[in-house]
Amino acid sequence: MNQPETDKLADDILLFLRNPIGQVVSLNLLSTTFKVSAPQIRAALRQLENWGYGVTVTATDACLTATPYVLTETEISYNLDTEFIGKRIMAYNRVGSTNDLAAERANEGAVDGTVIIAEEQTKGRGRLGRSWHSSPASGAYISIILRPSFTPDKAPGVSLLTALVLVECLQSYCSKGVQIKWPNDVYIEGKKVAGILTELSAEGAGIHHLVVGVGININNVLSDFPPEISGTATSVRIACGRVINRVGLVQRFLERFESEYIAFCRDGLICCIDRLRRYSYLSGRQVKLSSGNRIIEGTAIDIDANGALIVERNGKTIAITCGEVTVIKD
Repeated sequence: MNQPETDKLADDILLFLRNPIGQVVSLNLLSTTFKVSAPQIRAALRQLENWGYGVTVTATDACLTATPYVLTETEISYNLDTEFIGKRIMAYNRVGSTNDLAAERANEGAVDGTVIIAEEQTKGRGRLGRSWHSSPASGAYISIILRPSFTPDKAPGVSLLTALVLVECLQSYCSKGVQIKWPNDVYIEGKKVAGILTELSAEGAGIHHLVVGVGININNVLSDFPPEISGTATSVRIACGRVINRVGLVQRFLERFESEYIAFCRDGLICCIDRLRRYSYLSGRQVKLSSGNRIIEGTAIDIDANGALIVERNGKTIAITCGEVTVIKD
């Protein structure tokens, strides 16, 4: 049996042993069930140990005792309750950028809802070409390939939708201070915990694919952040004071994203505009906004049904659809 075959057998045995975790199963039963020899069963069990699973093996029996909190296809897929998001998952230990890899896979024909996820990025990117710090084995770096039927002008709304999904997902862990900083960041208590980068491939009125990239600081500690962002960045762990099950968080995000995205495809942002307004970090704050060649200062007062930020200046309102926002008076 070659290595890919051993890996496949290990995956199959894993699903068999984890219903429920802790059950003792005879090696003879495993050999009979999977129609392979006892040495091949033992090789597959060793592979599970290599992957970080707790496995107890005796002369006659095997038992799965623990699962690791690693972002693998097997772990994320297990009990994931979605119709199409994450039905195909490509998981990696280390990549340059999940968005770059997702764009490549999309161009090769990856199906709608394919998820690219990595434990670490070496060339993570944010908006405006900025780098995104991606600590290994502490965050989650996710890109979702979408093939929507709506027109390209609706695509920017997906960033806000994703931010909303993240906020409501993270509120399950931290009940206070989770907000959206328009247009694509999520804050906890005024510090950045997640960022979103959507990238579009379109022609005319049709979209070839849309890649939604999400970087979430989950179990990072303060020393994980470089000095230049340590004062402005946070993680779910720092905010909540406990270690978070990353697999469970990613599953919760993907399930909620699918539900909200289906509604968005049908109704646009109107289906969630009240919640976007409720969680807006900028509302009521004095802001400085760079949009193209324009520099605008005023008070952020609203988000409209198209996802534009409404800024009041000198008694007049301006709708901003894109740009970089800085709070100038808190």
